[in-house]
Amino acid sequence: MTDESRAVFLETLDEYVKSEADETLPAADLPAAARKRAGRPDRGGMRAEEVRFALAEAFEAAGRVITPEAITRAANSSAGYPYLIRLIAHYLWRVKKDLIDVTETDKAIFLAKIELFKNIHDPLFWGLSSKDRFFLWAMSKDEFDSEFGEIAKRMGVSTGYASKYRERLLNVELIYASAYGRLAFTLPYMREYVGKEYIERFGGEGGKERE
Repeated sequence: MTDESRAVFLETLDEYVKSEADETLPAADLPAAARKRAGRPDRGGMRAEEVRFALAEAFEAAGRVITPEAITRAANSSAGYPYLIRLIAHYLWRVKKDLIDVTETDKAIFLAKIELFKNIHDPLFWGLSSKDRFFLWAMSKDEFDSEFGEIAKRMGVSTGYASKYRERLLNVELIYASAYGRLAFTLPYMREYVGKEYIERFGGEGGKERE
């Protein structure tokens, strides 16, 4: 895993990965300004097959061997989000084994999500007001997208009152309208992140955010 092969890997990956961030740097090496750009929500991300192709090409060009199953797992877990693709690729590249398999890919995904949460989700989420966070907590209780009326009910407020926070979160693009009257998270793994934060800080419930 020479510096030259790493450079080939990154250059090849950059040919395919669409991002507003500096295309010459791996995700973990992005400076703060570029990392902020990389954190912009983008629902127009890459398709899973595009990510699979990009990763396969990059590893092959660098002379590294990764199983098709591992590539598929990495691609699907990236949600097509450029910053996360780069993070996962960065940790896959650091694997010291000759063959990168699903086990190593799962480790890379785990580490990439930790960094995603730290660099993107943390500053965005904790930069919000407590009521905005409470709205996101109410959304996080659903497995997929959320019905707006149910969000207001969980918050213990009227839909008129909750609409103020809905509009604020829509404007900063942390959520989007997935269908009429329904909302979804824009950033990958935001639901998981919010749930984790509320378990760690508030015992899993959102009531303390109202206090």
